[in-house]
Amino acid sequence: MANPKKTSFKEKTKRFFQNLIPAIKRHIIALGLIAAALGIVPYLASTFSWFKGMNTVEVPDAFPGETWTEASVKKFSWLEGEWFYPTLPDFSSRFKVEGNHLLQQNEGKEPKPFKTDWIEAEVLVSDKGVLRLKYKNKDWPVTFLHVKEGKPNEFYNNERTVEDNGTVTAGHKRLVLKKDKCKVSADGFTYSCE
Repeated sequence: MANPKKTSFKEKTKRFFQNLIPAIKRHIIALGLIAAALGIVPYLASTFSWFKGMNTVEVPDAFPGETWTEASVKKFSWLEGEWFYPTLPDFSSRFKVEGNHLLQQNEGKEPKPFKTDWIEAEVLVSDKGVLRLKYKNKDWPVTFLHVKEGKPNEFYNNERTVEDNGTVTAGHKRLVLKKDKCKVSADGFTYSCE
């Protein structure tokens, strides 16, 4: 049987330092990568914020801190169909999507029966999910639609007023219900939707 060769202290020390140097290099490289990433993260965050800012639209009737972007068809296509206002008897609105545009038509009986042409609306969406409809017909006020998640057959709408000092005030919200999906009870206060 052969005797295993004994390793001297000097050889053990040499081997230890030979293995230690690559290990230190790996740790230095790892620390360098982490430091570089930490330096890049704020840069990437500011770049992302800048790109996001490029898509925002300034509107005069925005609340402080509210941001607006152009709405995709997916954000407003659920509006297609006929809607009625329980608090405005004999008045209804119809929406349709043509291409990438939302069109609205209103019909009513007061003060005399009327039906409007189809009017195109520019649609923006806020960071809170509120839709803003600005119509090509300047006589129609800018309207804000508030939608609750999971309730596609109802929404609330209102207008906003900009005061002389720049303060924005929201008007009273009106309930709007999908005509073929919702019914108001005889008491006029409660409703149900499919």
